[in-house]
Amino acid sequence: MKTILTLFIAITLLSCKESNTNSASVMTIEIDGVTHHFKTIDWSRSTVDFGTEVIHIELLEEGNPVSFNLHVHDMGILEKSSGDYTLPDDNKTGPTIYLDFFNKEREGRKANRRIGFAKGDIEIKQLSKDKLDMTFNGEGNGMMETGDLFSIKGHSNVDLQKQ
Repeated sequence: MKTILTLFIAITLLSCKESNTNSASVMTIEIDGVTHHFKTIDWSRSTVDFGTEVIHIELLEEGNPVSFNLHVHDMGILEKSSGDYTLPDDNKTGPTIYLDFFNKEREGRKANRRIGFAKGDIEIKQLSKDKLDMTFNGEGNGMMETGDLFSIKGHSNVDLQKQ
């Protein structure tokens, strides 16, 4: 009887252990090997602006040192609702898409805390006034840095209707 009780307690404890995965994240950003999960967007500080010449989406989360900033100049994406971009090639004739992040915890000058996505692929699976579903995988660096690029990747699946 003691063995059965011990086995039951062990199974219960293992079943209750929290998972290391973050399935509740609406956005995940990995910059230079450090991963940041967004669970709840702070709509009082975030911006969603579908202008006539540019779409600007800035997303912040309370307590998260990283913010997400997307500028889409390809207004045709609203008709298609999706698009694939390869940087820097797609921005050679003028800005098409610009993605950057601000990391308050990054050391150095404030300008270098803003990290630009300089090279790689951005796939927008869905962009509408209601939703942003995208992935990105590439490299970037601080705005004033000219040295080596570091890895940047992530995804978002955000309901843009402010809660």
